Amino acid sequence: MATKKQTATAPASLTSLKAADQQATDALNQALKSYQDLIAVSKANLDAMIEANTTAYNGVKQMSDEILTFAKARHEANLSVSKALSAAKTVKEAMQLQQAHVQASMESAISKSGELSESAVSLANQVIEPLQARGKDTMEKIFAPKAA
Repeated sequence: MATKKQTATAPASLTSLKAADQQATDALNQALKSYQDLIAVSKANLDAMIEANTTAYNGVKQMSDEILTFAKARHEANLSVSKALSAAKTVKEAMQLQQAHVQASMESAISKSGELSESAVSLANQVIEPLQARGKDTMEKIFAPKAA
């Protein structure tokens, strides 16, 4: 038969056991929430990286296509001038053809260089955009006031 002392300590032990169980449950729930938050942040970061890399790939591909098209056009122009030079009747005519071709080539190269520079700057801004958004979001979460 239980003594009075044993009966009095049993509910106290049960209460402290329930309190410990509740604390463990709360801690586990908080850890689970933190883990889920970490997964969400990691997924968002990965999505931003994928978006940035896809944008970079597409932009570089487009710029490469432009360079290839430009190079083909320059090659065709060079062939055309070579044919015209071989058909020139005088040295003066050949020199004029060559001078016009060099001037047109330089103007074309300078123009294309400017276009490519603008494209590269625009592409860099597009690539960095999703990464900046993630950085901003992360900083806001880190420095946001915590609810008590």
